[in-house]
Amino acid sequence: MSTDEMSTDEMSTDEMSTDEMSTDEMSTDEMSTDEMSTDDTSAPSTDEATTQAMAASTRNVSATTVRAAPAALPSPFRATMAVLAGFALNFFLSGIGPQMLASMFPGEFPMPANPESPPIPTQTGLLLVCVVISANALLAGVLTGRVAVTKPLGHAGILAGLFGLFALYGLDQASLYPGWMAIAFVVLPPMFVLLGGLVAERAAKRRAERTKR
Repeated sequence: MSTDEMSTDEMSTDEMSTDEMSTDEMSTDEMSTDEMSTDDTSAPSTDEATTQAMAASTRNVSATTVRAAPAALPSPFRATMAVLAGFALNFFLSGIGPQMLASMFPGEFPMPANPESPPIPTQTGLLLVCVVISANALLAGVLTGRVAVTKPLGHAGILAGLFGLFALYGLDQASLYPGWMAIAFVVLPPMFVLLGGLVAERAAKRRAERTKR
């Protein structure tokens, strides 16, 4: 072979090597571009991550707010019904209580000469009456607080005020009894109504604690 032909072959070989290197470089660039595209696709942007974190935080705050929301105030209708329910219960029990006592303890409630007059209780009979009116007021306070649901003691306080007013209005009817009995008629019903409201309030708190658990 001549020298020129050998040179031509060497040049062709060099060109082929250069082309192969260029092809390899292009392949490498394409692979790098593909990897960058894959990374961009798989990894969320900073803005998207921030938005997702804010949304999750908002959901947590909303859930906490719902759980910690204060109890709604009772409607005027429900508050009125709570007081009327306690008043009606006390009125009913006060009507049947003396009759039951007179039938159960006839010796403590002797009948007067005039059949139209109410029986005049003995000292023991008066104590029994005090027990009955206290129990009636206690049950009325519990019922009022239970129907009211929220602020049971406050609703029982309203009922206690009404009882006190009615007791003062009926003091003239207590003139047949000893002075201490008149005081008992005024003091005991309101006091035990408040006690019943306190019982209802504590029961409501216990129910709320069990619900949270």
